Amino acid sequence: MASGTFNPRSANFQKQWTLLKAAKVYHAQVVPFLASLEVSNTTVVKFMRVFGRLTSLAEAWPQFNLESLQNTDPELRTFKEKLGQHYLQLAQDSITQRVQQKPAPLMLMRRNKHGTTVSVAVFSIDRTYPKTIDRSLQNALNRSDVWRTVNNSLMRTLVSLDMDCYPRLSVGQVFKEAERLDAGHGPQLDPPPSTADVVRTALVQLQLSCAFGVVEVEKSLHRPLLQRVATLLRWHLKVLRFIDNCFISEACVDFPAEIGELQRHVDRGLHEAQQDSKRGVLMLVLLPMDDWANVGQNSCFLLYPNLHYCSNDESIIINGKLTIGIVINIVSAAIIIRKP
Repeated sequence: MASGTFNPRSANFQKQWTLLKAAKVYHAQVVPFLASLEVSNTTVVKFMRVFGRLTSLAEAWPQFNLESLQNTDPELRTFKEKLGQHYLQLAQDSITQRVQQKPAPLMLMRRNKHGTTVSVAVFSIDRTYPKTIDRSLQNALNRSDVWRTVNNSLMRTLVSLDMDCYPRLSVGQVFKEAERLDAGHGPQLDPPPSTADVVRTALVQLQLSCAFGVVEVEKSLHRPLLQRVATLLRWHLKVLRFIDNCFISEACVDFPAEIGELQRHVDRGLHEAQQDSKRGVLMLVLLPMDDWANVGQNSCFLLYPNLHYCSNDESIIINGKLTIGIVINIVSAAIIIRKP
């Protein structure tokens, strides 16, 4: 991409480029490119998880084929180049900054119930495109279905990011439920989420789906929307408050409040998830930012750096614990833990 391979105006443009035909890229070529993006040795794994997830979904979409794009609307011919640049920026932002209170627009691929990439979804607080999408390309996208569905396919997009984690037989059911919610047939959320809440939720789920150890978010997340996402993705949501050096769980319909050590809450959350027939527990931990350093030093929040997939049950296992990520922000944090 850096050499102009996808740029129709570049002398290095390769019209017939495909992922299968691409020349091998060596470590010595990648290092300076990542350095230009301020990707350090300590963040390269997270960067590649995000960029790899985004591009792998895009490459599976026939309309992302470089040669096919050259035979369509002239203003669409730079789509692969510009979206690739957006994905580089999105991956870079994921490792260098928190999810902002007023996040920039993003574009994510959406799959159907069969796992096939079928379209691109735009999420934007003010109906603008990512900065890498120039005016000419915006004009072409405005003539397509893309613009008419801005912010309207959140649930299907979140399932698309998380789809590989479901047993095959349940994907269709989850996707059907996501379609129903995107069509506005579910209960109304109170208060209704803002467009910023929608974009932030998409960004958080992107990073969680890429198995980030820590996802930092400015301000709190929209709780009713978070509950809806947790229910859709088959997580049991458990909320903790950190007060006076204690973790206190919020009571819910089926489970009473409790005070205890973090690990006790984690174990209890897994038990509750099993009782609730969920595939794991999503723990939202509310705490003052001033207390975070203290909590980090005395808990297992940041002790889960080495992730791998377990092929027999599609769980992610970290040092014997079952988990896929942590979300931290000024007033809240979240850990996702899979059950066996």
